Amino acid sequence: MSSNRYVGVAENASTSVFLPPARRTGPPMEQSVDEPVKSTGHRARILALLALLAVGAATTTAFVPRDGPTKGLWAWGDNESGQLGLGVVDPLPRPRRIAALSNVISATGGEAHTLAVMSDGTVWSWGNNEKGQLGQGTQGSRDRPARIDGLGGVRSIAAGSQSSYALLANDVVMAWGSNTTGALGDGSFTSRTRPVRVTGLQRVKRIAAGQDFALALTSDGGVWAWGSNSRGQLASSRRTPHQHPTKVKKLKNVIQVAAGAAHALAVKSDGTVVTWGANSSGQLGNGNTKDASAPQPVANLSGIRTIAAGANHSLALDAEGNVWAWGSNAKGALGIGLQGQQTTPVRIESLAKITAIAAGSNYSLAITEDGSVWVWGDNEHGTLIADGNSTERKPKQVEQLRGILRLGAGMRHLIVIGS
Repeated sequence: MSSNRYVGVAENASTSVFLPPARRTGPPMEQSVDEPVKSTGHRARILALLALLAVGAATTTAFVPRDGPTKGLWAWGDNESGQLGLGVVDPLPRPRRIAALSNVISATGGEAHTLAVMSDGTVWSWGNNEKGQLGQGTQGSRDRPARIDGLGGVRSIAAGSQSSYALLANDVVMAWGSNTTGALGDGSFTSRTRPVRVTGLQRVKRIAAGQDFALALTSDGGVWAWGSNSRGQLASSRRTPHQHPTKVKKLKNVIQVAAGAAHALAVKSDGTVVTWGANSSGQLGNGNTKDASAPQPVANLSGIRTIAAGANHSLALDAEGNVWAWGSNAKGALGIGLQGQQTTPVRIESLAKITAIAAGSNYSLAITEDGSVWVWGDNEHGTLIADGNSTERKPKQVEQLRGILRLGAGMRHLIVIGS
């Protein structure tokens, strides 16, 4: 499988809450939840919501605002496996709401599948299921959302290329789907159609998933990694798969992680960023294109509060609302108007007052503080925006969307949550 068959999402969360699973078989209905976050004003509300996105390449944290409106899920882009959840397999160049779901609090996508967490702590899945990545006990694909039975109390999710992950309220990590590289972390190389527990982890606070590897951030600021290590993405010099989580050495004080196709990023408590793994496109941001099997500091980057990873590019959002990008730029994923790769961070000058970022395989997206969505990168078949261009080298606004609260990204499909 080529390295571009991965997707990543980023988040920025210091607090997360969750609800116990409800006993129902249909799509969740609207609920009112008592939650201790307080904010005043539209701007403060949006910032408070977006400050609680969850990690990684494909991870988001369950968060329910007090007396908040029902949250819907909109999707568009590639749909060859039904990953848009609309009951069809035709691609869609414009956002459309998935009518079957409400009270969605986070969503993310893999190569061609999608996951969503509801306010009751359950997880719903749809799309490609060749390796059991939907967690439904079968290998049949679905073009409409279905609940994963037996999985509740979920506060965070992540999606690899053909694998899926859930972080539970008790800090346990569950995984399912493809396991040929040990990406499920259960000590085997057997793919699973139902969730199994990732072994050897305690006090996990965040998770992230790459193409065929995964990361976990623990409460002590340490990072654990498992799965494929073909490019050093586990921060181990032993380039063989690890079917059990291993701790990343000499890395501490981490507050957030993200994963690309075969590279990893971590934000430290001082606002700096370190990276490791594949670097053929400069996605590590350290000024060269040599792979690294140990964490490397990203050059000239500070004050960072959230990160995102695409297949071979990386994004960072600073405290001032500026977005920085580096790595592969063949399809315009850096949003800087140029074509060449960048081995150190470059500021996307056309973006300001950004509150959240996400990255797909070869594209990127962001939310501004007013809830508008901006996209750039690979636009083949109009998967980003229906304007006839195959590549968007600078951010463009998705005019149909307003009041968006959270972002998700699949390989070539996009997911947003709004009220």
